[in-house]
Amino acid sequence: MEAASKRSRDGDGRPLDVGELYDHFIAAEPAPVVQFLRWLTAHYGLVDPLSVLDVGCGTGRLLVPLAKLGWNVAGLEPRAEYLARAQRAASEGEGQVELQQGGFLDLASEGRFDAVFAISDPFWYLLSEAERVEALRRVHIALKPGGVAFLDGPNFLWILKHYRSPGPATVSLPGLRVRRVASHTIDFHEAIWTHYDRFTITRGTVTETVCDEHRFAMLSLPDVMTALRTTGFAKLQTFSDYDSRASERVTGPRMMVAAQRAG
Repeated sequence: MEAASKRSRDGDGRPLDVGELYDHFIAAEPAPVVQFLRWLTAHYGLVDPLSVLDVGCGTGRLLVPLAKLGWNVAGLEPRAEYLARAQRAASEGEGQVELQQGGFLDLASEGRFDAVFAISDPFWYLLSEAERVEALRRVHIALKPGGVAFLDGPNFLWILKHYRSPGPATVSLPGLRVRRVASHTIDFHEAIWTHYDRFTITRGTVTETVCDEHRFAMLSLPDVMTALRTTGFAKLQTFSDYDSRASERVTGPRMMVAAQRAG
């Protein structure tokens, strides 16, 4: 993940970081995700209480809800500003949550986790095949025998066919207004999608901007499944959304793949 940003401040003069900006625009209700993950782990025969890892946990929206299931939860997040928000969320919640700065390639545990989740694109930030294979190798080692890996990311083939510009969006907060404009470029040779966000923060007569950039590997479902099989995973299953309760074909803008380490 690459980003170039500068901080603004909210209506009380508190620093407003890019993680908080994203939360105001795309914060999603965690309950459907948590319910799906609970079903998925049981579907693969895992028995509570579980030890789970959320790779690329972002601002931590899933950490406390997962801990409330009685699970031991760990999170990895490479971006310091996201990690700080995740730490605040964990400290204000209940249950056992452990956080560390880093990503897939910093994972060094062996046989520790019943499940490793990567929700909302972390695997797609790995731009080279070598990085992706190494990441899954580390996940495989970090899982207990019979443990489950779950990857959730964009289905770029669907997106290319159906893409519509989201247009600008605005939210009003106490003492300020924030406008978000998104754009993207595509490197077809390297198969990399670069997403840009420009946040314009207006507080009275003062206007500031925060710019952020994200680069994604434009992976197909066969790319992801081949990488999983190459690194020793089996019993692969695919899902289209978090309402799924059975393996199904991927037909929409998201692809979700689960796989198991041999027991």
